[in-house]
Amino acid sequence: MINEERLKLMTDISLYRKSEQKQLRDAETFYRVDYVTKHMLQNLFLYTICYVCILALVLLCTLDDLLNTYELVSLVNIFIDYIMYYFIGLAIFEVITFGIYEVRYSVAEKSLRSYLSRLRRLARKQENA
Repeated sequence: MINEERLKLMTDISLYRKSEQKQLRDAETFYRVDYVTKHMLQNLFLYTICYVCILALVLLCTLDDLLNTYELVSLVNIFIDYIMYYFIGLAIFEVITFGIYEVRYSVAEKSLRSYLSRLRRLARKQENA
């Protein structure tokens, strides 16, 4: 006869695995440093692409004013300012990214521990049966 308690536990584990699959996979596959670094690099490229697109739009909108009213020295200073804004924005964005993915990894790690605990409980119940 089927043990109802084991059946409930097996169903619970299966549903938990299905709903938390991505988190569990990330916590199983990556170390914390690798997980956070991967996402920081990914967001570095995304930030750079977005910044270049926005900068291109701003420059296209103000191109006439820039070429008519500024000298070469002023244009170089504006270019340096845009580079400085890029690095300041990048630093802020990367700090935020680091915080978000540290928390996500901690949650995934906790979820993995919970999942493994349930599996151990099921294994004990099967040994006793």
